[in-house]
Amino acid sequence: PGGFRLRYGRARTAGLASIAIHPATMVVVESFLAVGTQLKTERPGKAGVVTPCESIDGPSVLLKNGDFIRIKSAKEAEELKDTIERIVDLGDILIPVGEFLENNHPLMEGAYTEEWWEMEAKEALYLKEAGLKDVESPYRKLLRLADIKNEITETVRSELLKEAGASDTEERKRKFEEELEKGIKRRLKEFYDSLLAELADADRFLESITLPQLNSFDDALKFSREEGVALHPRYTLLWHDLRPPEIIKLREYLLNSSRVEGVELHIKKDDSIKEMLLTLGAFHRERDGEIILKDLAGALYVPLGLAPEGERLVPVRNPPPGWEGMDPVRLVSHLAGVTIRKRAPTRIGGRMGRPEKAAMRKMKPPVHGLFAVGTEGGPQRLVQNAAERGRAYVNLRRRTCPKCGFQEIYLKCRKCGALTRPLKRHSDNRDDSNWPLNVKEELERAARTLGLKESDLPKVKGVRGLTSSERMPERLEKAILRSLNEVFVFKDGTARYDMTDLPLTHFRPKEIGTSVETLRRLGYTQDVFGQELERDDQLLELKPQDIIINREGGVYLTKVARFIDEMLVKMYGLEPYYKAEKPEDLVGHLILGLAPHTSAGVLGRLIGYSDIQGCLAHPFFHASKRRNCDGDEDAVMLLLDALINFSRSFLPESRGGRMDAPLVVSTVIRPEEIDKEAHNIDVAWGYPVDFYYLTTLSPPLEDLQYFLIQRLDTVKSRLGTPKMFCSFGFTHDTPDISAAPLSSAYKVLGNMVEKMETQFGLEERLRAVDESDVAERILSTHLIPDIMGNIRSFGTQTFRCTKCQKVYRRLPLTGRCTNRIGGKVCNNPLILTVHEGNIKKYTKIMKELAFKYSVSSYTRERVNIHMQTLESLFKHSVNKKEREGRRPAALKSLEAFL
Repeated sequence: PGGFRLRYGRARTAGLASIAIHPATMVVVESFLAVGTQLKTERPGKAGVVTPCESIDGPSVLLKNGDFIRIKSAKEAEELKDTIERIVDLGDILIPVGEFLENNHPLMEGAYTEEWWEMEAKEALYLKEAGLKDVESPYRKLLRLADIKNEITETVRSELLKEAGASDTEERKRKFEEELEKGIKRRLKEFYDSLLAELADADRFLESITLPQLNSFDDALKFSREEGVALHPRYTLLWHDLRPPEIIKLREYLLNSSRVEGVELHIKKDDSIKEMLLTLGAFHRERDGEIILKDLAGALYVPLGLAPEGERLVPVRNPPPGWEGMDPVRLVSHLAGVTIRKRAPTRIGGRMGRPEKAAMRKMKPPVHGLFAVGTEGGPQRLVQNAAERGRAYVNLRRRTCPKCGFQEIYLKCRKCGALTRPLKRHSDNRDDSNWPLNVKEELERAARTLGLKESDLPKVKGVRGLTSSERMPERLEKAILRSLNEVFVFKDGTARYDMTDLPLTHFRPKEIGTSVETLRRLGYTQDVFGQELERDDQLLELKPQDIIINREGGVYLTKVARFIDEMLVKMYGLEPYYKAEKPEDLVGHLILGLAPHTSAGVLGRLIGYSDIQGCLAHPFFHASKRRNCDGDEDAVMLLLDALINFSRSFLPESRGGRMDAPLVVSTVIRPEEIDKEAHNIDVAWGYPVDFYYLTTLSPPLEDLQYFLIQRLDTVKSRLGTPKMFCSFGFTHDTPDISAAPLSSAYKVLGNMVEKMETQFGLEERLRAVDESDVAERILSTHLIPDIMGNIRSFGTQTFRCTKCQKVYRRLPLTGRCTNRIGGKVCNNPLILTVHEGNIKKYTKIMKELAFKYSVSSYTRERVNIHMQTLESLFKHSVNKKEREGRRPAALKSLEAFL
């Protein structure tokens, strides 16, 4: 109890592995979960990104003053965050049924919710109107699925035996089983088709039914008793989390230690009773030694078989014989005289994965251009440093102009404009291209081309060497322009912005910062209800190739656009294309989306910006990149940047060098051709009641795939029709997809010690978490393996020259670099590549977790052993004077020896 409650439904930011929780839940867990943060879950899949949805239940918390409440908004959660004593329940986790279809996971019984009750109430009124009994309802036929399949199996088996007779050989037996399986599938499909037609007729009747307004518990109880419907979920407590003896104990306590005042129930405070009320989710306030229930007073005492009489509660129904062994929900249903369903039968466990991300793509170290400066560029690879030395030894491939004979480093001759040819390599030397390049001359020439003085040039960072097979550099002018515009280049010549993938099928103009007039110009003329677009709060359906990116990403792409315009004007003598002064000027322009490990960019259109640290796009857009939304991150780039600046000649010749490069572009998304995971997205505006009944059986999906795909209106059922592109629905709305924490605390907090302290402070407040178990897991799976690996790395480390960056596996006897640069020995001192601080950084955390929490003795001993290992490895046997130059008396540790 206390974990996420499984609730079926799809928010407009859910599907394709994405899930939704209440934004208040994100706040009360110290914002470790933010929009776009990866949440690793028990079921139905491995992980998904978190998105907000306010139309589901939020967290239930116990405040320091004793009040037990449900938080209904992120704003309220922020106000109450410092007053929370315990997080009793995390609230709902909204998971589309399409995720169960995709993962072939058996359907689990979901939370009893308002939408389930509404469909069940309409079914009851439909049966009453039609004069049918519950067992005759078409919505309940699948509750007999096992019997129906057995009947079909026996029928098909009998027919085959009549036709073919007994199978007397292995071959005939095999064919018989194959025909039997085909026959069962065919008959099941016929049954499903007939049932779907019957359900469609019943659905039309249900759409015409209007339910009465239930304003109080008495209204809900009266309606349930009159119509034979289960008690409304608003007044259904978590009775299944108590055992029958606890239920009877609570009943007896209320009879003896409570009083009724109007609509309020006052209970004398008792710690065990208080704990039961927390388990039930019976919200209350605590005053003067009393627990006071108001809205849920009747929801508590009626299922206990009690009723008010004056100021007292009296029994009106008694427990049946053998109540000790009864199911708790059956027991309270008997006492209440009305059906009570399980409010939260399935809990979903989860833990935070990778945080959300939105950042410019940089190489390590970041560079402005793919122009080689050799070791003369220094640690920062500065072109100016190499120019000061005059010449740099670089691995460019020399080229020659066939027309004028000029030796060139670029594809095009700068003297006559002809295309150059590479000089042949010597057969006895695979890489003969380390030759002196006059970087100063190249820099001066590039500055003249751009109309800049050398003194006006910014710091320009190049690469030490080129890794492509042709060893062709990028024009130095581009590097200068990128530096001027604060733009960085990737290995293929493009400038990119990385973001976490988030799905979105519907949006409101105010959420993306784009005006109604602009959206109308982009083709958004009507909302989802067919009304003309006039206001910024109308709901619009996102087109499959339109995207919304992070606002900071828009700022960066604006810089890229300015770089491209300056390049067109100053290098190619053309007119500027983007003319973008602010991010809004890029709305409507084309971009490319590209996923790592693929070589195909997907064409998209930028229509707005969000504060969310992610790329909001149609599920089809993400699926066409061969990605889902379980925490993946992809890049976007301006289309013109890819068309002009990308070149295969820049790509590394090593294995995988052509990955993560836009070798081809998909211009049109065809739903039939994208990843099939997108075909399992359900796009209905609500789930039917027969689906909810089906989940109570927790059936495997083997025999239900066809029925559910058709019944729940999945993308797969629409393929080949015009509706595969549009008219999508969702079940749960939220006012603003950005009204939630936008940055995970994991990114905001400082060092690992602070993160760990905050994490365990949260876990001590979470009712669903055993902090000792968490400490054990962190030590066993993270900290201990990390420190073991670091110790191993220290003993097998390499040594590096800080001047030429040459790496040595074994330390030369001189302790200095023996590499030759331009005919001279470097002779620079060498340094360690693994340091004491990196190895000992988690020792304080390890000690605290091992001895503060109840971890196993085995784990505690492992921690002690590694502490002793570190102490012997880094025990300094030299004092300060000896470190300043005196010879140590003895070398007692590896560190002292090195």
